[in-house]
Order: sequence, then structure tokens, then C-alpha cells
Amino acid sequence: RASLALLEEMGATNQGSTAAALLAVALVEQGRHEEAIGYADLAAEWAAPDDMASQVPQLAARAHVLAASGELDRAEAAAREAVRLSERSDDVCLRGDALVDLAAVLDLAGRVSDAAVALRAAIVVYQRKGNAVSADRAQRTLKRLRHGAAVTDP
Repeated sequence: RASLALLEEMGATNQGSTAAALLAVALVEQGRHEEAIGYADLAAEWAAPDDMASQVPQLAARAHVLAASGELDRAEAAAREAVRLSERSDDVCLRGDALVDLAAVLDLAGRVSDAAVALRAAIVVYQRKGNAVSADRAQRTLKRLRHGAAVTDP
């Protein structure tokens, strides 16, 4: 938080946008949704439209906050926009993370089958990158959804 204030003071908000987005994600994971949305808003304000490292996580944090407050349509729209933007990035793990976030929103909406599709896609992305930790985490989530057939890269 102190670093964000310093970056703003220096006029380096473009660099601060990613830090704000990642702070929003961390706050969501802690259940601190009101704070998280504030930092997601800050990231959206500071980030360039093509700054995927800022835009995707701020949208993901926003999607989680909206889903937790029962605004499932808006949450899904934010999560789908994060996935769409991530597809324009060469950061494969960012794409996988966006798919996992979409799956979480769909699961909260009771759309388990759709959530499983998003998780399977994330697993393939992670496996292609060699990100075994994230692939394993997504696989465990998929198994919890009772769609636990192992996913392999074709």
C-alpha cells in the first residue's frame, strides 16, 4: 500500500496498476472484498487498456467480489472479459488463472458443468506451459466438482 502511494506521488501509476491489481487479488483471497474492489478500481483507473498484467487480475478480483455478493451475471461478465483479454497476452499462466477464476464464478452460479469445462481448459494451458503446481491445483478443484477425469494435453 505504501508503495502504491509512492508510485502515485511519483506519477508512475502505470507501474502501480499491476501492483494494485495483485493486491486486489490477495485481498479477495483473504475475504476482504470491500478493500479488494477499491484496489481493483484503482488498477482499472491506472492501467492502460492493453496492460493485460493489470487488467486481467483486476477483472478477476472484481468477478470474485461480485459473485460473493450474489451479482452472478456481472461476475460472469467480468470473468469472461478477463479470459478474453488474457487470450491476447503471451502470458500463458495468466490465461490459465483467468479460466480458473471463471470456473469459480460459474461454480458459485451452480453451473458446475460449465465450471468443469473452464477448469479443463485451464489444466491444458498449465500443462502446456509446464506449470505443474497450478495444473495440480486446478485438477483438485475439478475433482471436487465431481468431474475428475484426468485431463491430458492432446
